[in-house]
Amino acid sequence: MTRSASTTKHQAGSPKAASTAPTSVLVVIDSRITDAATSELLPGAIAVQLDAQQDGVEQITHALQQHPEVTSLHIMAHGTPGTLFLGNTQLSLKTLEQYSWDLQSWSASSILFYGCSIAVGDAGAEFVEKLHMLTGATIADSQSV
Repeated sequence: MTRSASTTKHQAGSPKAASTAPTSVLVVIDSRITDAATSELLPGAIAVQLDAQQDGVEQITHALQQHPEVTSLHIMAHGTPGTLFLGNTQLSLKTLEQYSWDLQSWSASSILFYGCSIAVGDAGAEFVEKLHMLTGATIADSQSV
């Protein structure tokens, strides 16, 4: 399978310049997020724009494999309680088991969700708990950070 998610590194003071220093933050932006100013997100972070035609979970897994120094994963995507839209797929209570191998390989110690209501309600709480169990990461959404 070909993965063509766009990866960019940003340095403070030079948003489009490639950074040669290792970074610990990976910012993933789903293709449905059109107003994300990646250069202003986190100086020094690695930014990955997901390809709408490919599996978003697999794209994130690939990006994390390419950047083993990442300790914090920030995901900007739309979602509903218990469901996150990534690329051409949905990560949800129904698909967590399908993606368990990918999720267990995610090395980030924290995962933060922005711009979605994934953690809302009972379905959201269950999703967050199951994702935590699979990844071992601390999970937070934009309403709790």
